Amino acid sequence: MDRRSFIRTGIGAIGGLVFPWGGMPFNTAGSVELKSKVWLATGEPDQAADALVEAIGGLKSFIPPDGIVLIKPNIAFPAPPNWGATTDPDFLSAVIDFCIEAGARRVIIIDHPVGTSAERNLARSGIGEACEQKPQVKVLIADDPSFFRPCEITKGKVLKTTHIAKILDKVDLFINLPTAKHHSGTGVSLGLKNLMGLIWDRVPLHEEMDLNQAIGDLSTVIRPQLTFLEARYALLTNGPTGPGQIAEVGKYLAGFDPVAVDAIGVELARWGGRIQTGRDIPHLAKAYEQEVGEIDRNKIDLIEVS
Repeated sequence: MDRRSFIRTGIGAIGGLVFPWGGMPFNTAGSVELKSKVWLATGEPDQAADALVEAIGGLKSFIPPDGIVLIKPNIAFPAPPNWGATTDPDFLSAVIDFCIEAGARRVIIIDHPVGTSAERNLARSGIGEACEQKPQVKVLIADDPSFFRPCEITKGKVLKTTHIAKILDKVDLFINLPTAKHHSGTGVSLGLKNLMGLIWDRVPLHEEMDLNQAIGDLSTVIRPQLTFLEARYALLTNGPTGPGQIAEVGKYLAGFDPVAVDAIGVELARWGGRIQTGRDIPHLAKAYEQEVGEIDRNKIDLIEVS
C-alpha cells in the first residue's frame, strides 16, 4: 500500500467495521474517585507508557473484544520530533501497542492538520512511519467536510455550533494524546487545545470570538475518555509551530480528567519563560467554569509512577 492510500483510509475504509456496544462517544471514563487523579512518569517513552498504562489499571477494561480505538495526536505541522511541535512518535507507538495488546482490532489515528501537505507532516514528525509498521493502525487525515457532522454546543457561551469528526460517534475508546508546548495565542497547547483538530472550520474561533472561551465551550462536547500528555521535548517558545527553545523534559502524564491533566501539564515547564498554574491559562479556566474538570492543584492527586 502506498503512503497516500495508507493515510487516506478515511471513514469509507472502516465503514464496514462493527462497533461493539454502540461506542461510547464523548464520555469520561473511569470511576468517580479517579476523576482528579493524574499519573506522572519520567524517562524513555516506551517505559513511561508502560508505567502509565499499568498505573491506570491497563486498557482492557476500556476496550471491548475487537474494539475500535481512536487516538488524536498532534500532527499539525511538518516538524521533526525534537522540535516538540508534534506528538512524539515513540510514545504514540507505545500507546498504540498497548491498545492492540488490550484487544483492539483497529486503532485509528486522526488529525485535521494545518498546511497543504499531510504527507509531509506525517513524514517529518515520524508519526507516519510509526503507524505504517502496524497493520491494525489506520491514519485518518480529516481534510474534507465530509468527515464532519454538525454539532450543537448547548453549554456554549460563544461557540454555539460547529462541525465535529463523525468518527467520534463510532469508536469504543477515544484517547487524546497531545504534545505539551508553548502557544502564542493561548499560552500553552496541551490536551484541550489539541481537540481543535477534531473540528472542521477553526477560523471563526480565531477571528470571530474569544478563542479561549471557544476552547472551553468545545471541551463540553468533545470529551476524551483518557488523556496521555507527552513532554519528551518541550517547545518552550515560538509555539505552536517552532522551531524555538527546547527543553528535554522527559515527562509524561495520564488521566481521565482532561482539565486536571492539562493543569499539571502547565507546571511541567516554563512556557514562554513564565512559571504558571492551570488557573493562569484562560482556556483551562473557561473549561473549569464549564465543569469539564478540575483545575485547582490542591484538588488534584498527582501520582508518580515508574
